Amino acid sequence: MKGLAGPTRRDFLSCTAYLCGAATALAACPAIALAGDAALPLGSARRKIVVVGAGLAGLAASYELVRSGHEVTVLEAQPRPGGRVRTLREPFADGLYVEAGAVDYGDGYRHVVRYVKEFGLAIATPVRPRKTVVLFIQGQRLEIKPGVRPVWPVALTAEEQQIGIGEIFQRYILSMGSKLGDPTAPGWRLDRWREYDEMTFADFLRREGASEGAIHLMSVCAHYGNGWSDGSALHRLVADIALSQVGGIGVGHYIVGGSDGLPNAFAKSLRERIWYRAPVTRVLHQPGGVQVVFLQRGEERTVAADHVVCAAPVPALRKIEFTPALPARKRQIFAELTYMPITRIFLQTRRRIWSEHGYLGDSGTDLPIQLVLEHPAVRAEDQTRGILECFIRGPEAVRVGAMDENAQIALAVTHLEKIFPGIKDQVEGGISFRWHDDPWIGGGFAWWRPTQFSRWMPELAVPEGRVHFAGEHTSLFARTQEGALESGNRAAREINQAALGAGGQVEP
Repeated sequence: MKGLAGPTRRDFLSCTAYLCGAATALAACPAIALAGDAALPLGSARRKIVVVGAGLAGLAASYELVRSGHEVTVLEAQPRPGGRVRTLREPFADGLYVEAGAVDYGDGYRHVVRYVKEFGLAIATPVRPRKTVVLFIQGQRLEIKPGVRPVWPVALTAEEQQIGIGEIFQRYILSMGSKLGDPTAPGWRLDRWREYDEMTFADFLRREGASEGAIHLMSVCAHYGNGWSDGSALHRLVADIALSQVGGIGVGHYIVGGSDGLPNAFAKSLRERIWYRAPVTRVLHQPGGVQVVFLQRGEERTVAADHVVCAAPVPALRKIEFTPALPARKRQIFAELTYMPITRIFLQTRRRIWSEHGYLGDSGTDLPIQLVLEHPAVRAEDQTRGILECFIRGPEAVRVGAMDENAQIALAVTHLEKIFPGIKDQVEGGISFRWHDDPWIGGGFAWWRPTQFSRWMPELAVPEGRVHFAGEHTSLFARTQEGALESGNRAAREINQAALGAGGQVEP
């Protein structure tokens, strides 16, 4: 996935690419050129910086600030770096692992591409095999074979039935990418597209002429539909469609050995500058600087700084007392912005019987388990065991996540049996991971409702005095690794510019 706590690229693009056949045309779209692709200039105006949070946003900001010559301290509440990039290797056998957060990235993720290359991380770009896709819709199991048009169990218009699912996606969703253009181009304005932020994505599709049957079908095929009835259409169109089309539909790169290779590489470069298990409790603006109070081993400690970068998710920022208080508008956004609940259930199987029977391990459903994904995407040729994930978002994630873990596994097995008959005899066990239960995360990603994305996201990115803000929730590419890294680079540039404006000189 490109996203931070779920396969936001992979879930939308994998089945879509298979069903649409649109990758060739989309690959011709121009690459998005993002500011900050090059290293920040080395400045002589050294500053002391405290970065709150060692997720991708905080790590990128810290890395660039250190490279510019500043003294950086990173305070992370968790015992590890990465935030919502988290690879789980236990309790799986035979070297298998799963991604509880970010899975993959595309060529449009310019900052991810740059850092992966800079750190020398090995990547793989698996070729999607020509196998049958299994979908489960309206109580029916459907086998989608290459070149064979299925009979869909939903009511489509006569025209939708004639053009097929690939053209349905192209007409109602993918065509918007070229209309929006490059969101990072000079002169591109978010408010120009505010009309799409005034409606839900489902209402946008209805306005484009999609039938209710087509809307349901697309949501299942791409597992892109959870939240269509209450989420901002503009957020979806900018963060998912415009950026994803740069590298071509279905094109995904994976860090060999796990997505946590990227945050681990950042952390290795920062070394002792990171303080783990160090939650921040207070940020105090004072004349000429900032005092940051944090806890370690239950004791309060204080560090002074010239600037602070708050790169934690909003649920974590709510725990911090700011003195003086942040502006009323920002406090309101902090209080009202919601995060998407996510429950991910991973099942280890003795054999990959879906592959043995000619099926892909990825499946879309309207069952409670929602999306099915195979982990890891990069496999050793001689692996026989496998892992399937049930990726659940929204209210269903809260309901299922509240169950005992054994009950969650039993529910997952029951529904997977409807998709891949015989799999129940192969499941050896599993685990559940719930992002909404993490007190320092609060959910998978910021969930923008109508009117919020165009109005709230830019406000969240505005510095307040010497306090700067980063994180996917402050980026056009909200919900993605790219958004997190881009925001960290932006916060670092803000501090560099402030330092230079105070009289520092840029060294050649």
